[in-house]
Amino acid sequence: MDLHTGKISYKTEKRKGTTFIINLLKGEDHFPENVSPVPQNKNDELAKEVMMANFNGETNFPSEQQDEIFTMKRSLLVAEDDEELCLYIKSIFSKDFEVTTVLNGTDAFEMASKTVPDVIITDLNFTGGLNGDELCNKLKADPKLKHIPVIMVTGEGSPETRLRCIETGAEDYIIKPFDKALLKAKVANFVAYKTNLQQYFLNHVTLKDEKPEISEEKRAFVDLCVKVVEEHLFDDQFAVISLANEMGMSHSSLYKKIKQLSGHSINSFVRMIRLRKAALLLINTNSNVNQVAFDTGFKDLKHFRAQFSKLFHCTPSEYIKKYRTSFQGNFRMKQNSKREKS
Repeated sequence: MDLHTGKISYKTEKRKGTTFIINLLKGEDHFPENVSPVPQNKNDELAKEVMMANFNGETNFPSEQQDEIFTMKRSLLVAEDDEELCLYIKSIFSKDFEVTTVLNGTDAFEMASKTVPDVIITDLNFTGGLNGDELCNKLKADPKLKHIPVIMVTGEGSPETRLRCIETGAEDYIIKPFDKALLKAKVANFVAYKTNLQQYFLNHVTLKDEKPEISEEKRAFVDLCVKVVEEHLFDDQFAVISLANEMGMSHSSLYKKIKQLSGHSINSFVRMIRLRKAALLLINTNSNVNQVAFDTGFKDLKHFRAQFSKLFHCTPSEYIKKYRTSFQGNFRMKQNSKREKS
């Protein structure tokens, strides 16, 4: 508060609680000359998530504003210097995807870095800027972007050109003029793979046995994230910044990667791991619901019950009745948390 030249105060009412008041000045005139305020980035999804999250992981924005920030549609980036073809490809996918179009490879890389799309469709040859193969090489060299599948579009069908497409690291290619259904099928295949990955993520945190086929690299990343969260299970304020620091990644990079791999925000991810651990404790110990909620970082019992029911489709008490007798002794607690309580 001192750094921001602000004020903090509080008022307490017996048996009602304490209210903390924070007062901050608008603008920048009150800052010392040696302080340079960070410019606001209206497209920073990480900032939006932090702004929207409170200790209960709930939002402070009306539902209509949430709809503007988040969408369930997959994202597609189209890079094509033929404007007519670019618009045609966009029309093919606009119903099911959030489609962004650019007219050269240089803009495509900048847009990919900014939005991290689910799939990229790019021409092989551009009249200016990066060529398609140069774009693909650059994407695959970037740790934050290399997981994005690339479909290369080319007007040449020679074996040399096809080889050129694949050697750049592109996952697939298609030859002009192409069949609309074939292009849609290729994109659908990559989306299905990502769905498998996200299903693995969800199964991993909801104790299901199904394990869709995903790469070892992605599986290892998800497993490491789970391990880090479980090691800080009893810290009720462990969330975005803490997880990023533990993973050795920038906040924005971690946000993008978890969002891409799991379909969840970081706050949602952390909450799901807490609930997963709570489910294990409810099955494998004789702890009551209040104790389990506290041991997994939930200070609000009502919020814990609501979130647990949302994930496991039953209340914690119902979960105990259904599974504790049947499974106690068959489930083993992971030995990677700093302390266990019973």
